Amino acid sequence: MKRIISSFIIICMLSFTATTAYGEELKYSKEAYLADLQVFEELLEKNHGNLYENVKKEKLDELFLKAKSKINDKTTIRDFYNELSYIVNAINDGHTSIMSSDRFSMNTNEDKSYLPLKVKFINKKMYCDFINDYIPVGAEILEINGDKVDDIVSKLMYSTGSETGTNGLNYKILEAMLDSLYPQMIKYTDKHTIKYKDMKDNKIKTVVIKSEDVDTQKIYTFAHSNYIKDSYGNPLEPLKAEFHPEKKAAVLRIFTFAPSDYDSFKLYVDKFFEDVNYLKIKNVIFDVRGNLGGDLELLNYILAYVKSQPFNAIKSETIKDYDLVRNDLLTPESQQSLESFTQLKESLSELEGMTEEQLTEEGVKLIKEDLYSYNLEQIEPMKENNFKGNVYALVDGGSFSCGSIFPQRIQELKNGYLVGEEASGNYYSTTAGILPTYYLPNTKLQLTIPLQQLIMHEEPVKNIPLVSGVKPDYPVELTYDDYMKKIDTQLEYVYKLIKQQ
Repeated sequence: MKRIISSFIIICMLSFTATTAYGEELKYSKEAYLADLQVFEELLEKNHGNLYENVKKEKLDELFLKAKSKINDKTTIRDFYNELSYIVNAINDGHTSIMSSDRFSMNTNEDKSYLPLKVKFINKKMYCDFINDYIPVGAEILEINGDKVDDIVSKLMYSTGSETGTNGLNYKILEAMLDSLYPQMIKYTDKHTIKYKDMKDNKIKTVVIKSEDVDTQKIYTFAHSNYIKDSYGNPLEPLKAEFHPEKKAAVLRIFTFAPSDYDSFKLYVDKFFEDVNYLKIKNVIFDVRGNLGGDLELLNYILAYVKSQPFNAIKSETIKDYDLVRNDLLTPESQQSLESFTQLKESLSELEGMTEEQLTEEGVKLIKEDLYSYNLEQIEPMKENNFKGNVYALVDGGSFSCGSIFPQRIQELKNGYLVGEEASGNYYSTTAGILPTYYLPNTKLQLTIPLQQLIMHEEPVKNIPLVSGVKPDYPVELTYDDYMKKIDTQLEYVYKLIKQQ
């Protein structure tokens, strides 16, 4: 069988609405909303790679009926978006997302509606996380425009689904995107009243701040971030190496598996392990906190340096023998996705007439009617500079997709250990692979749908529920005191483990 592997699985989870001017939300007709809802349902049911993996059909049907009943002549685009987001959230799939129309993205920027506030969540409390002139770093945010933070967070949690039954990924998204999600999902305004608790004197204070445009907001808040810079929207390179011979350790921070230049990425990895070998480093620490994913090719490239036997990070991928619907609604950028899917589907013709035994010989399995899985080719370990020492991976709720698969494979090493918080990708499988995006015909909201399922474990693993993320061997959470002192709680814990060896 001709195997055409599509391994790009980066998440896309911006979740937006639309408006015309401050206080005046864009509206469409009831008929337009209902038509878009019908298309939305059709796209999910017909095109999704495994829609009912983590949700029952009855529940989704109920949500569609509920959304339909709520649409009337007063419905705004924000109302409509929220109903669709509830459905997306219920699917429990981080690769399925509903996004903005281009019109709203343009208006939000031109009208300077972004909330100039970067935050950090510690024990589910929201703290100011950037140096500014109006709120002290580390101050606990209590209210925004009269709404309690807990209420705001509960509304914004619908921005994406959870594959693990936890909200770790959602909190990391809010840390990265509260500035844009707030005006797009809750309130569109030119100024914001923030109530906060000053942790220095324990007094409750209030400040009014003006909204900003996206460029000013992103650049300023990132440059003045109080804590360790993460991978969300930052200008850093995809990789950053640190060597600490005195601690017998080297750190490779992997911000993303989706760089703009694959060759440079691989050369950087080669040089890292060359230096590790030259310095006789005994402990390598991979930091994939905040890594939302990317390409399996690069994930496997790094793993080849720490593996001793042929391997592949993914056990198998699925191919569903079906025709995609509404290709006329594909975004221009998604045409390549359609071509990749067409090639995959054509490869199914080689399976026609094969017996179960013949399929097995080809590494193919018929899961159910029209749904096949096929094993991926094994990858040979690197011979030069192959690392034999201890391997650690730092993980958190922002470790998703490839950023979650990678530490899972590190954990399986005899000398591999995970430290931090539960990663947000499902332990057993994830729907990803080819990810086309469709415009809804009237509102122009954009729906991204995964067409394949990537399988890491085909059989249940003892003590690991089917709805579970990748859990660390050493659960360690950031403390407020360390946050204020700019101490990396989780990395320091790894150094302690190394010292105890």
